[in-house]
Amino acid sequence: MLWAAPPDPEPALDRTERISTDAPHEWQSAPTTSSWLAGDVTCETEDEGHVCERIHLQIVPDDGQTFGRLTAHIGDFGPVPPPVTDLDLYLYESDGVGHVGPRVDASGRFGLPDEPPGEDVEVDLTFVEGAARYVVVEVRHYQSTHSTYRGTASLQDAD
Repeated sequence: MLWAAPPDPEPALDRTERISTDAPHEWQSAPTTSSWLAGDVTCETEDEGHVCERIHLQIVPDDGQTFGRLTAHIGDFGPVPPPVTDLDLYLYESDGVGHVGPRVDASGRFGLPDEPPGEDVEVDLTFVEGAARYVVVEVRHYQSTHSTYRGTASLQDAD
């Protein structure tokens, strides 16, 4: 069952991108400073000092593709590495407009020395009759000091 969006106003998105198995999306963030140390907050929370980015992805299947795995990753943090820079990655179902639906995956490693660098989320998708699917990738900047990151989103064939 696919999620149906509420009839709300258009959501706040940083951009919309289109990906397929042969066309991933890569981006480089601008330097940001954030001190979002409050407890349970979201991108809708009115809290001075936090940074949140939302990227709306249109996922286009190849001809005849019925299953795929979407992977999103952020890494290459600079100039200050984790754990001083703390960014988390969230993945939500969405519609063609960019409304944020149910959360389907989230990262949340703290960047300790024994953990691999970066944050990853992934979800398996089913494509019905070749129709595109939509998700919102959300990057929450919990703690950063003029920090940047590199992001990628890709679709692998899982048929």
